[in-house]
Amino acid sequence: MSKYILTGLFLLSSLLSFAQVKKGTVERGLASFYSDKFHGSTTAYGEKYNKNVLTAAHKKWPKGTIVKITRVDNNKSVIVRINDKGPYRKGFIIDLSRKAAEAVDLIEDGTASVKIEVVQTAGGMTKSYSKPSTSAKKIDVNDPKESAYGVYKVGSQRVSTKGKYGVQLGLYSDHKNILKQVAILQEKNYVNVVVSIEKDSKEKDRYRLMAGPYPKLQSATATKVALRKDGFSKCFVVDLSKI
Repeated sequence: MSKYILTGLFLLSSLLSFAQVKKGTVERGLASFYSDKFHGSTTAYGEKYNKNVLTAAHKKWPKGTIVKITRVDNNKSVIVRINDKGPYRKGFIIDLSRKAAEAVDLIEDGTASVKIEVVQTAGGMTKSYSKPSTSAKKIDVNDPKESAYGVYKVGSQRVSTKGKYGVQLGLYSDHKNILKQVAILQEKNYVNVVVSIEKDSKEKDRYRLMAGPYPKLQSATATKVALRKDGFSKCFVVDLSKI
């Protein structure tokens, strides 16, 4: 059996209005982190993204805001400086640099429930942003009959599954259908996506598409909740060591 991680990140921003941020302001939701491919890219505030610096993106708090991020499941925390705008997925409230993600053990999990608190403001007013409208066709990720023709950018890495969990999104007999679903997930900013290549009862290849892997059941469950809110209503948690 082979398993591959396919990663990607998609960030959008659009100015709408003004809002006030104060020291002690708290938000709760899901966190993710930047793909390494963005290292050196320019953020929405004009800075160069450096994966080795403790920074993050928030869609309404201004550049220079200092934020404490605490994972709900393991209580690990890190303090970062806001230098970019995002994320714009429902339920997600912050995107971390790689160094910040490492500090709270987010690299393997990909996403986690967090509490974020403003510990120092940047001063003055901050601009509030919202995801712009899109004309993209809504596609059912569980429908293997959707066309998969097109060009996709993915990366691959074999991963360990012992004691790990995933969130299953679909099971396919044709690998071409996997690519379209991976592209959909990447556009929705899901960083860790796993494809398990297996044999069915007739010794034919089949492809299991999952988010993950996650070392803790709680992390996989949190991702399942986020995926269902994003329209993947049929997803469910699986024990990867039993596949």
